[in-house]
Order: sequence, then structure tokens, then C-alpha cells
Amino acid sequence: MFSGADAGQRFTLPGEETILGRRLESSETRGGILLRDARVSARQAVIRNGADGPTLEHHRNATNPTLVNGTAVRAACLKEGDRIEFGRVASPHYS
Repeated sequence: MFSGADAGQRFTLPGEETILGRRLESSETRGGILLRDARVSARQAVIRNGADGPTLEHHRNATNPTLVNGTAVRAACLKEGDRIEFGRVASPHYS
């Protein structure tokens, strides 16, 4: 992470589906990444690793935007070097 409470942290995507959010259900903690920022929704987004590469999807109930390279998205195919932002939490690049 580039900024936010988790600045300096590096996260590995744990599986085919990774849920990102401020508050994860107990069943999601193994397949999720907890983002400690009040501006991040409880369930902000999910990253799915598919045959065509990783896809980031904004969660339908998230009240805060999900940005890829500064643009609000509902869904985006990720490529190395993409900057992902949720609230004040930003990753310097996706890799």
C-alpha cells in the first residue's frame, strides 16, 4: 500500500477471488484483504483471477468509489502498473 493506515504493506492475492474492504465477514477473512480506512466501504471491491487475467469489480453496495489509474470504475481488467485506490487507501501499482 502506498498510503492509508496500511501504508508500506504488501498484500498477496490469496486465491481466485479476493475481497477488499473495511469489514469482512469471518468466512471472508482467508480470501480477503482488510483495509483499515473509514472511507473504504465494508465490502469495497473484489479481484477475480480469471483465464484472461485479473479483474477488479466495485462491490454493488459500496458507497465510496473504486478508482483505477484515477478513474472511477465498476469493473476493470488489471494490468501490471495500474494504480488502485479506495478512499484514502492507494496502491502504487498492481503487480
